[in-house]
Amino acid sequence: MGEKTSIYDNSSLAGSRTQTAKQKRMHRIAEKIYRVDFSASMFRLRELIPECRDNPSLNKITVLEKAADYIQAIHDRYGLQMVHPDELVEHVTKLQRKIREQSHVIRRLEHRVYYEEVPSNTTGQGITL
Repeated sequence: MGEKTSIYDNSSLAGSRTQTAKQKRMHRIAEKIYRVDFSASMFRLRELIPECRDNPSLNKITVLEKAADYIQAIHDRYGLQMVHPDELVEHVTKLQRKIREQSHVIRRLEHRVYYEEVPSNTTGQGITL
């Protein structure tokens, strides 16, 4: 028969404790990386906001609030709207279509000026006969 194990025998739990310790250590490392990255991003944001640039004592919430206020002020000043990327693609497509249409009109006008309004004593290539 098999060997009897006591309910007080912790040898089977040792492996799970080791795994848990490794997981905790990896979690702490991941959290540390996250905090460092977050702080670096907050520093970059602080440098972009005029009200925050010279005040390093502002907490992160205040920096985020002032960033939102600053972005809103820019939107208000320049009449910007929040636009979905799909709307931007559609707008660019329409502008490209208008540019093509205008280019076609310009080419026709150039052709008309070059060939139809040239004095009769010249050829179509601007050479006097």
